[in-house]
Amino acid sequence: MATLLLEQLVVLAKDNGTRAFEALTLTRNHPMLRVFADLGLRIDRASDGETSTVTIWLDESEHYLDAQARRESAADAASLGPLFRPEVVAVIGAGRSR
Repeated sequence: MATLLLEQLVVLAKDNGTRAFEALTLTRNHPMLRVFADLGLRIDRASDGETSTVTIWLDESEHYLDAQARRESAADAASLGPLFRPEVVAVIGAGRSR
């Protein structure tokens, strides 16, 4: 979810002339650092021990577009999961009478 929100922010920010985001996070917050890295944009990271400053450059590259396409494809496939792997099936009209 965080990556999708960041993608939307990237579009809005670029439309308004923003060139980079700067984020502060705890250095031990590996899930958030992974979100930044998996976004596919160029990032610079500096750490002072407890906190990390992450600069996310909004210049789209082929790597970003590929990462975005992979996420979209994975989301499409996941959305079909309930159709192909239902947890409950209802059978209607299986009685002896109408």
